[in-house]
Amino acid sequence: HYLKFGHLLATRRRQVIMQRKHLFASLGTLAAAVAACLFVVVVVTQLSFPVPKSSPLLLSNEPRHRSLSSSSSGAIKNEGFNILVMGATVTTGAMVANSKTYSYPYLIGKPPNRVKNVALPFLGSGYASHCVESMVDDDVRYDVILLEFSQHGHYGLELLLKRLRQRYPDAIIIYIHLYALDKDVVDGAGKMPIETGKRDKSFEFRWGGILHDKNLSVLNEVSSMIKSYGGHVYELPRSADPMDSAYMFVPDWRHLSLDGHKVVATDVSALVTDLASRVGYSKEKAYLGTWGEGDQCNTWFHSGYVNLKFTGGNLVGMPTGHRSRPLMFAINFREGGTISINNDKKYPAPVLLSFMMKKNDFPKVEVTINSKTVVVDPSSSMDRFVMRTVIVGWAKTGPNVMKITPISDFVTAFRVAGVHLCGACVEFSDSVDLDVREFLG
Repeated sequence: HYLKFGHLLATRRRQVIMQRKHLFASLGTLAAAVAACLFVVVVVTQLSFPVPKSSPLLLSNEPRHRSLSSSSSGAIKNEGFNILVMGATVTTGAMVANSKTYSYPYLIGKPPNRVKNVALPFLGSGYASHCVESMVDDDVRYDVILLEFSQHGHYGLELLLKRLRQRYPDAIIIYIHLYALDKDVVDGAGKMPIETGKRDKSFEFRWGGILHDKNLSVLNEVSSMIKSYGGHVYELPRSADPMDSAYMFVPDWRHLSLDGHKVVATDVSALVTDLASRVGYSKEKAYLGTWGEGDQCNTWFHSGYVNLKFTGGNLVGMPTGHRSRPLMFAINFREGGTISINNDKKYPAPVLLSFMMKKNDFPKVEVTINSKTVVVDPSSSMDRFVMRTVIVGWAKTGPNVMKITPISDFVTAFRVAGVHLCGACVEFSDSVDLDVREFLG
């Protein structure tokens, strides 16, 4: 009986072992099948569904402007996007350490995205509108274009929008509207921090003041213009209590802090992702247009390198704020002088002059080109240096000479920061606030 029982026990053990082998084999097959199914689901989801709002810093585009109401039918691939950024001082990352890593353009442009930031300090949209081709200087097809000229003026913004749409008809354009806390709040006496020097959260402030109202008025005007060209507007958020927004600014309450740059980067990324999820985007179908009649710009404002011949003036560097090293450069014309320019195009082109402005510092001058004379007035209501670019004449094909003559008293000599030719200014002169036809006579 013991032998018979031992035989039965051994047989039963072999059966259990075989059953376990079959079970493990079945489970392995099932696991492989489940993994394969999950892989297919993930791939199909990435290729077929809109990007969720929570998707971090994934930017996309819409196929045509003014088409946000259409449903999404295109695929959005996580292959990264080309982002062009144009703006002024804050957008350069001023007052932020490691600005090429932690300012909002580069936070948004983290891989797989690619960013080109051509923002320039102290400049409004006027210079960019005349010189955008020279500034971008590449053949990249940009999917997203971010603009920010909140504190340095919107002169020429419509021309800039026209030129960008001609070159990048399918790009998402977002205007980023910022504000300066020291100009947008007032104390109990109705005074702004920029007037009193009080920038302390212990004081009671409220939103208001002349510059606050002007800022909102400008925002409404710019918003209407941006939307008419198929763009979108983002505004830096405001808390009910202004002091709850102070963390977004450095102690001067004018430039964004690291936290402020993070807020802009997060919000703008979410905005673009939301637009992309509703309309879809295909990089392969995006169209790269032309610069039309183009521009030919010569600027030494930031580099200090003058590539044009001039007489009667001298190059000077201008330090800003607490910095001793010059950040801006211009040619001083104390007694007057000349600048030679060459028009490489086969047709006449408008000439633009970039010059410095500051409250009551600089003289009025006469600018003469090819026997045509205009008066340039560099006076400004602002108490800081700002560069302005305006049309001053007409350049014939080949060499031209610009003559500059001061005609009023001054504290500081007239300062020229650049001379440019802008064929696109003629191309769009009928639809923008830039009258060049007076020079055609």
